[in-house]
Amino acid sequence: MDTDNLPDDDENLLFEREELAADLELILSGDPSAADKLARLFDSLRQAMDNGLHGINEARRVLLTAIELAYLYTDAHASALRLYRLSLAGHLKVKDEPVRLINTAIGRSARSVRAARRSGQARGRTFG
Repeated sequence: MDTDNLPDDDENLLFEREELAADLELILSGDPSAADKLARLFDSLRQAMDNGLHGINEARRVLLTAIELAYLYTDAHASALRLYRLSLAGHLKVKDEPVRLINTAIGRSARSVRAARRSGQARGRTFG
């Protein structure tokens, strides 16, 4: 697993991972207090970014963690879990095993991103 782009939980000073997970669960549940919780989260991120580079980096880590946690509620996660369960039960062909499928897709995408970056850099653009 490529951990270069994953947040380092020990460095996340704005929110503890568990606190952020609970907040996201509430926000995604549709609870009436969810809008207030979301507004407070956004305000915390805004305040962090107002504190310069260190705050921006903290906000970035929070956002990366939030994306990782939100993934657990997505159709992509549900599909991946179904595929994994089929794999555990031995109902997949070797070419359809989850790690093989995912790594193949990542490899194709990585090549496309590299090509786009080279093309964009040649024209003076940069990519994230």
